[in-house]
Amino acid sequence: MSIAYVLGLIAAALLGFVLGALALRLIAEREKGEARRETARLEAQLEAEREASRRRAEEAARTETELRDAFKALAADALRENNESFLNLARARLEEQRTEARADLDQRRQAVQSLVEPIGKSLEQLREHVAGVEKERKEAAGGLQQLLASLREDQLALQKQTHNLVNALRKPSVRGQWGEMTLKRIVELAGLSQHCDFDLQAHTQGDDQAYRPDMVVRLPGGKSLVVDAKTPLDEYLYALDAQDEEKAAHHLKLHARHVRDHVNVLGQKAYWDQFPDTPDFVVMFLRNEAFLYSALEHDAELLEYAAGKKVILATPTTLIAILKSVAYGWRQEALAENARRISEHGAEMHKRIAAFLGHMTKMGKGLEAARRSYNSAVGSLQRSVLPGARRFEELHVQIKSELTEPPTLDEEVRALEAPDAPAADAAEGS
Repeated sequence: MSIAYVLGLIAAALLGFVLGALALRLIAEREKGEARRETARLEAQLEAEREASRRRAEEAARTETELRDAFKALAADALRENNESFLNLARARLEEQRTEARADLDQRRQAVQSLVEPIGKSLEQLREHVAGVEKERKEAAGGLQQLLASLREDQLALQKQTHNLVNALRKPSVRGQWGEMTLKRIVELAGLSQHCDFDLQAHTQGDDQAYRPDMVVRLPGGKSLVVDAKTPLDEYLYALDAQDEEKAAHHLKLHARHVRDHVNVLGQKAYWDQFPDTPDFVVMFLRNEAFLYSALEHDAELLEYAAGKKVILATPTTLIAILKSVAYGWRQEALAENARRISEHGAEMHKRIAAFLGHMTKMGKGLEAARRSYNSAVGSLQRSVLPGARRFEELHVQIKSELTEPPTLDEEVRALEAPDAPAADAAEGS
């Protein structure tokens, strides 16, 4: 194909492209002109429609004004014509309403009468019922008097039993048994166990006398807490038996004085010096809240005075709180002991694992040395032994089995890293 022919084709293509572009431009110009003409026509039509709409609106407004005027005139005429007929109709309707109201009033009067008659009967029945209730009240009043008499007898019996109980509590043996039972019950409620967490009637020998507190509570860490329950109660019991308030107040003042005196006795005994590892105070237990309350009523500074003597006044409520704190301390001590044992066991396990890893490391090094020796032996076999052995095949020596080269061991034995010592772990933890 010649160059002239190719150039001719290119020129023809360019000419066709230029002619096509001109044709498209002419078509676009023609469509654009038609669009302008159509737009002008539509704008003129829109303006005509606007003008027609404006004229229709003016005509509608004028028609509305005329209709409104005509309606006003017609309404005035109709109102004048219907006014008289309406008044006549209203008079007739009012008369009908009056007749109906009279009939309805008679019906309502009969209905009210029918309602009032049952109410009257109900009131009569209520009057009879009230009379019956009054009769029952009188009978119940008689029964209540009998019940009060019975309660009075029970009260006298209770006072007698209370008197007997007071007399029994005046005996030191009974009072001691009561105090011991109360202490034992309280420590059991607090969650302590006898002979494990506390001892009743423990004793120790001092320099010149024997000491026998009512209870010694063992504290965590080998310490002890001394509890004394020998609070004097004679004057309090006399106050319960007193016949008038003046004598009762006198005995209660003596009760407060005896409690203060017992505080002095406990302060002088200094149990914290007689029992090893004992806090420098002693618990003075009063077996009832009323014992302490009565003493504080007549000696408001008793608590501060006792604290100065290193004596803590405790009632059952406060003693339970103290002993529950001790029980909680024992639980924490047990948890700490378990944690210590776990720590020791962990350290021992760490030591054993480290030793085992040492042995594993030595075994790995031995395996690595064996691998290297094996590979050296295989290399020596391939270089020195197998070439000479293959010559038998070249000499046509009958061989029953072929020689197979052993493979080399290229993968190294994985090394084990021994862990750090426990001291290093502890340092990281801190």
